[in-house]
Amino acid sequence: MRYNNVYLDNLSSAPTPDEVIETMKEYFTEHYGNPRAYHQFGRWSKSALEYFQDKIAELLDCKDVDLSFTIGVQFPKIDDGEILISPFEPPDIIESAHKLNREIIEIPISNWKYDLDWVENRLKDQKVALLIASSADRVTGTIQPIEQLVKICEKYSVPILVNLSTFIGRKKFSISDMGIELGYIRGRVFGAPCDLMLGEKIDMNFPHPIAGGFVKSLEIVYDNIDSNIVKLDESMQYFWKMIQLHLPHLTLLGDDEKVAGVFAIAFEDVQRQALLLALDMQGVMVWAGDNLYQPIRSLQLSGVADEIEKSTLQFALWNQTTQEDLDYVLRVLPPLVDRVRYEMGSPKFKK
Repeated sequence: MRYNNVYLDNLSSAPTPDEVIETMKEYFTEHYGNPRAYHQFGRWSKSALEYFQDKIAELLDCKDVDLSFTIGVQFPKIDDGEILISPFEPPDIIESAHKLNREIIEIPISNWKYDLDWVENRLKDQKVALLIASSADRVTGTIQPIEQLVKICEKYSVPILVNLSTFIGRKKFSISDMGIELGYIRGRVFGAPCDLMLGEKIDMNFPHPIAGGFVKSLEIVYDNIDSNIVKLDESMQYFWKMIQLHLPHLTLLGDDEKVAGVFAIAFEDVQRQALLLALDMQGVMVWAGDNLYQPIRSLQLSGVADEIEKSTLQFALWNQTTQEDLDYVLRVLPPLVDRVRYEMGSPKFKK
């Protein structure tokens, strides 16, 4: 019988707070008018959508940018040319980009970050219709040079769409200061029921109860953002320090500058598939790639050795992660790693 359930895959999908569910319930049952209707219920719903816009603009500092609630990413209309895309994007964004019927070129990585020289040379020499980039590596948490990338795109008049999802609740930022005009925020990474597009005019047909849930989720994130970021950082440092006391031959991947609460560890001489399944049997849920039996593309492009890439798991903490959760993982993880190393005949295994 499982002793505990510990969910550490929060960049894939974080839990929805009870307050968000209650907020949506109120909109569905009491304030359910069509925003396009002229009666008082309709006017209330229209005012609610306008308030939602204003609140998001205040929280994200993007008062001069159009906002639109959505389900999934929506790309702008683009001219002919290739699409440059970062290797940090989730499968749905990559699949949506392919539907644009343009040649897709991956942005190379240098020292865990976008190769800006390569990007500038590509924009100078090729016809680029759109550049898609994430604010941080969603595997290692490494923060990317988005401001510089935006300036390069402005120089060559190439639109850039920035995926800001990994920043939400994990790093304080200003959209205005970053110069972002097109962007995407995946709601599920902080428990919201829908997504947000920056640079797209609002769709008045979008269900306002769901939009209200997004805003409430974002408000909860920003209510205690400073203390939450500190807590996530401290929890990450605690876990990394303690796991090294229990296990040898570990590698913490990525640059030193990371978003809070996201880290990837390579357990040398361990197959990540085997370790993921072993952890799952103990109630510990982590991330081991978008496809369990295919390489993690961003790690390959970052130049890590194959044996490191094949042994990497990602841990994404969130505000509901407790000290007891981490201590439980620290208790069950070391013997599982030893067992997998032993079964694989690892020379690093010691009884």
